[in-house]
Amino acid sequence: MESNILELRKEKSRDAARSRRGKENYEFYELAKMLPLPAAITSQLDKASIIRLTISYLKLRDFSGHGDPPWSRDAPPSKKSRDAARSRRGKENYEFYELAKMLPLPAAITSQLDKASIIRLTISYLKLRDFSGHGDPPWSRDAPPSSKTLKGDVSLSICIFY
Repeated sequence: MESNILELRKEKSRDAARSRRGKENYEFYELAKMLPLPAAITSQLDKASIIRLTISYLKLRDFSGHGDPPWSRDAPPSKKSRDAARSRRGKENYEFYELAKMLPLPAAITSQLDKASIIRLTISYLKLRDFSGHGDPPWSRDAPPSSKTLKGDVSLSICIFY
């Protein structure tokens, strides 16, 4: 009897994890589609690459509208790990942390977000900027982005949309 309950719990946990991974993969797919790159390239990117490219894209948009870059010129310290999977997860978590810092939300909120929420909020933020006309719309990727910002309005809109 206890064995059946334990097996049922294990199966339920595996199903929940599978569902979370599926949702997360969908959010990554949506984020990759938002990048100003051909679908042939974005379809080949792994999660960490999507995050890195999104961060670079947002930094370049911000830089082109404000002059000097807001980020440090020092590269993040590299950690050598014998376990390749742990190292990859660490790099991916770092990229998520960097992406969350780019969102126009308080640090108290972004520090509590899970990966799928960070991706979802980033997609919402990019869509909102494109929709509001305060970012470059998808059909004019070569045009210089607007220098206007809506930090407070974007924060509120993202929280409501989320």
